[in-house]
Amino acid sequence: MGSKGVGLDIGTNMLVSAMMNAEGNPVYKRQRDAFLRITPKSKVNQKSIRIALENRKANFIIDESDDFIVVGEDALLMANERNANARRPMSKGVLSPKEKDSLPMIKLIIKSLIGKGEGSDNLVFSIPAEPVDGAFDIFFHTEMMKSYMKEMGFEATPLNEGFAIAFSELLDDNLTGMCISCLVPGTKIYTDKGIVNIEDVVEGDKVLTHKGRFKNVNAVITKQFKGISTKIQLQGYKDSTEYYKFVDDHEILVNRKGNWLWIGCESLKVGDIVGEPIVKQDRGGGKPTMTICERITSSRLFINGDFCCTRVQSIEYEDYEGVVYDLNIEDDHSFSGPFLTIHNCGAGMINTAVVYEGDPVVQFSLLRGGDWIDNAVGKALDEIPSLIQVEKEDDSLDIINPESKIHEAISVYYNVLINYALDNILYELDKSKLPSFREEIPVVVSGGLTLAKGFVNKFKAGIIGKKFPFEVKEVRRAKDPMTAVANGCLMAAVL
Repeated sequence: MGSKGVGLDIGTNMLVSAMMNAEGNPVYKRQRDAFLRITPKSKVNQKSIRIALENRKANFIIDESDDFIVVGEDALLMANERNANARRPMSKGVLSPKEKDSLPMIKLIIKSLIGKGEGSDNLVFSIPAEPVDGAFDIFFHTEMMKSYMKEMGFEATPLNEGFAIAFSELLDDNLTGMCISCLVPGTKIYTDKGIVNIEDVVEGDKVLTHKGRFKNVNAVITKQFKGISTKIQLQGYKDSTEYYKFVDDHEILVNRKGNWLWIGCESLKVGDIVGEPIVKQDRGGGKPTMTICERITSSRLFINGDFCCTRVQSIEYEDYEGVVYDLNIEDDHSFSGPFLTIHNCGAGMINTAVVYEGDPVVQFSLLRGGDWIDNAVGKALDEIPSLIQVEKEDDSLDIINPESKIHEAISVYYNVLINYALDNILYELDKSKLPSFREEIPVVVSGGLTLAKGFVNKFKAGIIGKKFPFEVKEVRRAKDPMTAVANGCLMAAVL
């Protein structure tokens, strides 16, 4: 073991370090996972920007193109001041080889938290579990982080984020419990009146959801978009072809290894199975009759469970500028078109671990988390996600008794997220081989999302009526949700 231990929580929203002081008590430092690029208009402007940044003691670097890159908390504050969006070095929860501009930013943030080690100092850092509702390269992320730590003088070991919470919060429970960290115009949509373009859907219409039933459209959401879109091509009926175009990593329903999962369009692969739900109507007590997918004539189309399926033929990325549409759907939160089922509003992460007497028997993550709330509320209210993030982190936020329009919207999407998380957690637990728990076990929730007033009560209410494969003793929030993962990593480093 090195001469000192360091715990580092590499979260999607915040990075937190933990070290022991001379008295043997943990000391925490944290920095936001964010950066903002400022491009000077001239040499004089470059000097004036630098003076202003230095006067406000902002954490920044100057890159090879002479742009200023502000990182951490300053990036979020300055983005809101400028009505801009701060970016994240780890927008999907992990480092990506596709986001080369982000790599220097995360190194700068980490260095500001842990400084320089002595070469043999032991450091344990958090990593997410493999997601069940998407895909990313956890190996690249882990190896890059270990490389960074080595450059800074640390011997680094990765630790699952949910398991880290167990080290912090379940020592008095014999390390046993469950820890939870917390479209464009022209798109064809199935309605009860037939196929219509998404821009022609209005509030009150009924659309076909992933459950094979028609549900009301609560709201039609539009906004101006300029950026990269994802265009996918599907094999249609006979020799036809269906095209869809998405922005903002919109989620669609994909079948992977026999499971239907909500996956961001940017994580799609050629060959992925997608599908439209089969509508079943009960006609006078007789057998349900299929009213969609009866047209199948191509051997390239097939039935899988309750879906009529095809495969993704190609994926392209194109520039798009114009209006984009989304629908807020009653109860099921999804809508469908020819051979595709779409979620009505995705990232951040929720990490879950079930630990039995110190052994992590189940570990997985969900890609939908706090970022999803920011983006969904931003779309609904036509506000930038950075502003929603600030409101979501406001100490006055009460998701049971919201006091403003933005807080009301945040509360609505908290409900959706909690139900989504619980449904996916139960699904994963049901198919896992769990030990026979002798006693009731605690459920510990942690992370920034849990700080909102009323979160624990909302979570408890969400559990009512759901059948877990063990008896739940209690639902409790971590002693300090913002430092629990870093503290658990520190405990693992010094044990």
